[in-house]
Amino acid sequence: MMSLGAIFFYIISAFILLMGILAVTTRKIFRSAIYLLGSLIGIAGLYCWLEVEFIAVVQIVVYVGRNCGSYYFLHFPHTAIR
Repeated sequence: MMSLGAIFFYIISAFILLMGILAVTTRKIFRSAIYLLGSLIGIAGLYCWLEVEFIAVVQIVVYVGRNCGSYYFLHFPHTAIR
């Protein structure tokens, strides 16, 4: 019988894999950004499961923040400083 930790690992890993596949295959940039955010948050969840919370926080702050910023400047180019 599998332990609760192994079940959590497989569920989060399947979520990360699904979000990664959807981020690559979708044609809309907003949906791709949302799927990428889901994948990165899932990776942070795995870091929490491994008990390295600092890396999980850095993962969320740096990569998720960068993704939101990149989406903002790609989707709203007319609001950029001229």
